[in-house]
Amino acid sequence: MPPGWCSFVVTSSSHTARSGSALTYRVPMRTSNGLSTGTPSGSGIGRAQVAAGSLQHHDAFCRVGDDAAGPRRLGAREVLEGRANGGTREMAETVITTTTAETFDADVVERSRERAVVVDFWADWCGPCHQLAPILERVAGRFTGDVEVRKLDVDAAPAVARRYRVQGIPALKAFRDGRVVAELTGVQTERALEDLFTKLAPSPADRLTAAAEEASEAEAESLLREALAHEPGHAGATVALAQRLADRREIDEAEQLLAAAPQDDRARELASRLALSRAGGGDLDALRERAATDASARVELGRALAGQERYEEALDELLSAVSDRSVREDARAAILEVFAALGDGHDLVARTRPRLANALYA
Repeated sequence: MPPGWCSFVVTSSSHTARSGSALTYRVPMRTSNGLSTGTPSGSGIGRAQVAAGSLQHHDAFCRVGDDAAGPRRLGAREVLEGRANGGTREMAETVITTTTAETFDADVVERSRERAVVVDFWADWCGPCHQLAPILERVAGRFTGDVEVRKLDVDAAPAVARRYRVQGIPALKAFRDGRVVAELTGVQTERALEDLFTKLAPSPADRLTAAAEEASEAEAESLLREALAHEPGHAGATVALAQRLADRREIDEAEQLLAAAPQDDRARELASRLALSRAGGGDLDALRERAATDASARVELGRALAGQERYEEALDELLSAVSDRSVREDARAAILEVFAALGDGHDLVARTRPRLANALYA
């Protein structure tokens, strides 16, 4: 990704006294080794004035990408010096680590399914990126173990930057469950970063749910109920407790819990499995005998097999029922219930979808 422009707004007491307005400068990023140090022709504002502190700068960020010709604000001192005073991009490896285009999916997307990950999109030529670095490192250090932080050089990984629509840097994007859930662009205050990380860090309900995974059965249920007392409808605690209730065949309470929970994928799949389980108590031999001559019994047999988690056999029976127009819609609906119980990512679902399409349009 080629360097673009950093633009900045500065105010000078002498200038504003005369005109009442601020001056805007645009400085080209000509090389990857530093920034242009010139000032606009006729401005009357020199490097010495900036260094002496007679100019004041506003919040800052740089434009990146092939369309980076538009103005962006950048702190005057950082533009002219190329680094924020005291700033460094060499961060403690135990706090912030580097990711690359090749490892991004594993380091960030997949990892975020276990723990929140914040990605710092940056470039070496970007002054504000260096200004943000020590602030980000301090905040990241306070959330070690709860939120992971990775940095990605947009010049070395332009495709990833485009994929996540990075137009200005520094850009912070927070990932959870494989997707971006929050983002900030430009230099941020320590308070702003603290607020972001606090929202991403595990809540009391998250911690109780995680503790339940390592606890005994009796203690786990107590921890999960405590988690739901802290945060009613917490998806992880709801699904974990509902699964324990289902294992004890306390289906009614399990279904009530799931109905009140946010409908994430895990909750939907478990609710579908519980609904199917109610049909799993039939006499399979008797159903098979009836299914030989009765299409509706074939659908009933398919549901019963699914209720006993014999999903492949169930789908075979239901697919054969789809060919009979008198029960086609019932059989199709039952197949979709099995798909919901297994989840879209299940191999059996992927293999059965084309068979269902062929049966429906045969």
